[in-house]
Amino acid sequence: MKTGKNRLCRFPCRHLISMITEFSKAVCVPEQAILEAGNRRGGRGRLADLREAYWLLLHENGFSYREIGIRCERDRVTVYHGIKRVRQLLESGDKETVRIYELTKHIKR
Repeated sequence: MKTGKNRLCRFPCRHLISMITEFSKAVCVPEQAILEAGNRRGGRGRLADLREAYWLLLHENGFSYREIGIRCERDRVTVYHGIKRVRQLLESGDKETVRIYELTKHIKR
C-alpha cells in the first residue's frame, strides 16, 4: 500500500511502520529501498539481506510468516526461507549479518 511517496507494507499497521522506521535508521538505508520488490530473480544483494533481516526482526516480535508475507507482499514460504537463511548466516558468524542483527535486535513491537 502506498502512503504518500513512501511505500510501506501492503497492509500497514502502526507496529510495522514504527519498526521499519527504526530498522531503517539503524542500518542507514531508506525504508522504501528495504521494502521495495526489486528483482526477485537472479543474484542476491545487500537489500535482500536487509529485507530478510527485517523479516527475522518481525518474526522475533511475534508476527507469523503469513502475517509478514501478507504485509510485505511476499509468499509465507519466501519469508520462511529468508528468515531461515538469516539464522544460518548468524549461526555461521557472517560478519555483515551479525553486524546488522546487533544494530537492530533492540527494536521491539
